[in-house]
Amino acid sequence: MRNLLNDDFEKAFEKYDAILTPTSPTLPPKIGELKSPLQYYLMDLFTIPANMIGAPAISIPAGKINHLPFGIHLISKPLEDAKLLRIAKQFEDILGTLELPEVNYEI
Repeated sequence: MRNLLNDDFEKAFEKYDAILTPTSPTLPPKIGELKSPLQYYLMDLFTIPANMIGAPAISIPAGKINHLPFGIHLISKPLEDAKLLRIAKQFEDILGTLELPEVNYEI
């Protein structure tokens, strides 16, 4: 599985400097809302591939939806940490304190 994932990322990095995903598939839960360890695990789902292939990754604040913060997760090619940090800084400069309109958000 790790080799297949690595191959897919290598193909993407031939064309792109970084890959952007949400940090989490859901908005932050209310305190006490999550009950099972699986729910906590699933919140980190998008951060796992970078760890599996040994690529640098960073999560940065991206704004708010319905007054709840959300982040973006950037992944770059292994050993390109400095490039990743420059890309993250550019996103932070552009995003600032973005507040998106209210949405009906359900999973």
